[in-house]
Order: sequence, then C-alpha cells, then structure tokens
Amino acid sequence: MAVTVSIDAGNGSTIGIYEDHSIVFPSFSAPRRIVDMGRVTMDVTTYERNGETFVFGDDVLRLQSETSSHRGASKYGSEFHMRQILVALTQLELGTQPSIELLTYAPPALLEDAKAAFKEWEGTKQPIIVHSGDDSTPYVFHLKKITVLPEGLGALGVYLFDEKGKPKDISFSAGNVMVLDSGAFSLDVMLFNNMKL
Repeated sequence: MAVTVSIDAGNGSTIGIYEDHSIVFPSFSAPRRIVDMGRVTMDVTTYERNGETFVFGDDVLRLQSETSSHRGASKYGSEFHMRQILVALTQLELGTQPSIELLTYAPPALLEDAKAAFKEWEGTKQPIIVHSGDDSTPYVFHLKKITVLPEGLGALGVYLFDEKGKPKDISFSAGNVMVLDSGAFSLDVMLFNNMKL
C-alpha cells in the first residue's frame, strides 16, 4: 500500500508533510567534499545517489559561495529538484522501502511543463536509492504516482478544510477568490470563480 506525502521543494525552503510528521530545510546544497576538507564544522544531512554526494541543512547556508540552488522554469522535475524531494523523503520517517504517492507543486503558469518533467520519475521500474547520513541502510523509494498541483493551492486548502480534511462551512467560496503565494523569488497568482480555477 502506498503512502501519500506532500513536499513543496521551493526556491527558499523545502517543506515536507506525512501524516503528523513535518520537516523544513533550506533549498540549498553543497558538495560533501567542502565539509570533509574541515573548513567548517557543520550539522548537515548527507545525500548520496548515483555516486554524487551533497549535504543539506541549515548549516549549509554558512558556506555562502560554495552552495548551489536552482531557480527558474527549468527547475521543476530536474535532478536538483528531485534531490530536494528525496532528501525530504529520507527525513519523514516513512521506513526504508516505501511505495509513495507524491504531491508536489509548481507555479500555475509552469504546471503542464512540470507535470511532463515529473513523468520521468513516476512509476519507474527501478527504485530510487538514496543514502542519507551515516546510516548504512539505504532508502529505496518507489514513486508510484506523482501529482503536481499549482503552488498556492495548499494555502487555500487551509481555509477550505479542517484538520481531518472535511470541508469547512465558509462564505467566500462563491464568486471570485484570488490566491497569492509569495515565495522566494516568485509570486504566484490564481483566480478562482466559484472555486474553479
């Protein structure tokens, strides 16, 4: 049985939610070699996949010019974007070999391109293997399904549904409703009419 996980790998922060677990970390990484050179002592999460090793975590921001991040239209569904998502999955206490239905997000104007990019990762026969930290047991992820939703939809959902996912009795769901999602280096605008985008 698949578990449903929501991860918003944004320009500034990556946010992950699974049941009552949630995590947040900066959407920046650095090569592990920088840490190994002993230039700084840091509290980081190590990520290794396909022979490449990177570190994530709040302390990565201390490296300044050594950090990498990826912004812009080509980010969504890219290797760097998936790196953020996979690191989040290792931190959400899903077990080591879960089958996952992933909810993730993209700007409304880039939604169709993002959906196409994420198809490459969805339902692959070969699992995605990630080593995280000093744990010798790898994480083996099976991305059964990836649903890409417009950024900002989650904020609207807070007003529409209660903690158990049941619809709230609200008055503003009729007529025009504008949702603004102000993120790092982006602003998404969605206009709903009678709750239709």
